[in-house]
Amino acid sequence: MYEPNAGKFFHIGTDDYYKLTTGATLLDLESLRIFYQGTDVKPRDIRTVKLAVTKPERPVLSAPLKVFLNITKKCNLFCTHCFNDSGHASSPEIPKEHLFTILDSLAARGIFKVTLAGGEPLFHPAFDDLIDKLDASDFFVSIVTNGICVTDRRAARLGNSRTVRSITISLDGANAADNDAIRGPSSFSKAVLGARRLSKSFKGDLSLRITLAQGNIGHVTDYVDLADELGIREIKVNRINAYGRAQNSPNLMIDTKVYENARDHLARVASSRGIAVEVPANKYRREDNGELGLCRAGEETCEIDGDGTLYPCSFTFGRLAAGNLCREPHSAVFSNLRLHTINHPWCYACKGRGGNAEKAYGAPPRLVSPTNSLPQGRLT
Repeated sequence: MYEPNAGKFFHIGTDDYYKLTTGATLLDLESLRIFYQGTDVKPRDIRTVKLAVTKPERPVLSAPLKVFLNITKKCNLFCTHCFNDSGHASSPEIPKEHLFTILDSLAARGIFKVTLAGGEPLFHPAFDDLIDKLDASDFFVSIVTNGICVTDRRAARLGNSRTVRSITISLDGANAADNDAIRGPSSFSKAVLGARRLSKSFKGDLSLRITLAQGNIGHVTDYVDLADELGIREIKVNRINAYGRAQNSPNLMIDTKVYENARDHLARVASSRGIAVEVPANKYRREDNGELGLCRAGEETCEIDGDGTLYPCSFTFGRLAAGNLCREPHSAVFSNLRLHTINHPWCYACKGRGGNAEKAYGAPPRLVSPTNSLPQGRLT
C-alpha cells in the first residue's frame, strides 16, 4: 500500500487488503495493523491510499513503485567522486517532449513516486515546465540537487508545489575547505545559500546528504551543527564507493571501520539534537534476526538514465538496460525490466542491497543464492 501524503510504502496482509478493497472507512483504516520495515504501525492522517497487488501465482509487480529519473546528466559542478560521471559537455539530457511522454507512461502504469535527479536536475532548461507538469499529476515527487540553482523565485515555486514533497541537498562538508575539495570552488557557499532559500520557502521534507570520505570524516559534528543552523532536520549519509569518477580518486576512500565510526558518531550527535539520520543500508536490514533483506532494484524501484535508458538501478548503468524510453515502445521496455533478477552475476557481486559498505563490491548478502536461474534476453 502507498500512502501519498507521507510518501511511504506499507506491506499489508491479505486480510487488510480485503478490508481496504471492500469500502473501508477512515476509522477502519486507522485500525489496520500495517507491517512496515519490521514494525507494526498505524498510519496517521490518511486521506487516500493506492494499492499495488502482487498475485501469488506470479509474485512480480506490473511496474515498479518508485522511479529515479535522471532528467539530465549535465551539471554545473564536476565533483571528484561523482558515481555516475555527470557534468561533461557531452553528457546526455532527456528532451522536454520525451520527459512529458515518460511521465505520462509512468502514471499510466500506476507508479507512485518519482525522484528527479541527475546530473543536476535544476540545470535542465525545462525544469520549471516539468514541475508544472508534475503538479497536474498524483505523483509523490522528491528532488536531489546540489542547491546552487535554487534562486528565491525557484524556492518559492517549489514551496508552492502540490507534488514536490521532499528535497535533498548534496553537501559534502561542514565548511568550504572540506566540501570544495570534492565538489569544486565556491560550491559550499552557493549550496548553503540555496539551502537557506529552501529552508525559508519549502515546507516539505528538507534534508542534507553527505558522502563520507577522506577530508570530511573528522568534522561530522560540525556537519550536524550546520544542518541545525539551517533548520534542516534530516541528514542522509552515504559512503564513497568506487563507481564513476570516484574510481580515479583513491585518496578519498576510507576504511569500512573508519566509515562506520564516523557514521555512528554523526548519528549519535544528530539524534541528541533532534535530527534524523538515514543510512541506505538500514533499509535492507531485517529487524527480527539482523540478516540482510533482498534488493528490490528492478522490482520495486528502477532508474532512468539521462539518455532515457531504463535500468534496474544506477549501479547497473551500461550493463542491464531494459531499453530506451525515448526510442522504444514503453510496454516492451517495462516488460524487459520484469526479466531482471538480482541473481545476475553483476548484482550478486554488489553489496548495494545492504550491509555496512553500501553499494561497494564485496561478499554478497547471505539471503541471495547464486544457484538460481538467470534471466534470459538483454538483461542477462
